[in-house]
Amino acid sequence: MKKTLSTLTVATLVLFGSQAVMAQDKTRAEVKKETAAANKAGAIPGTGTGESSQAAGMTSPKEKAATSTTTRDARKATTAEANKAGEIKSGEANMPAKQK
Repeated sequence: MKKTLSTLTVATLVLFGSQAVMAQDKTRAEVKKETAAANKAGAIPGTGTGESSQAAGMTSPKEKAATSTTTRDARKATTAEANKAGEIKSGEANMPAKQK
């Protein structure tokens, strides 16, 4: 009984293990080569090569913050005014309850 169970287990492991090995299409070297070529051609956004992300119509939140036309003092003043006017809710009582 034990021999049959262990033989069956080994056969199953070999079957699924060989499928995982056969499923790999490209080697690591091939993927690295393709990535390097795409990076050189400028096809990967955010790498600083090729077309800029702004020209492509994509900007990250970090880029948006870096290109802000509002000064920090102006943002602070606007936030302080909104807080005095009661437009900004604060405290745990005003936070939405966690969904389970």
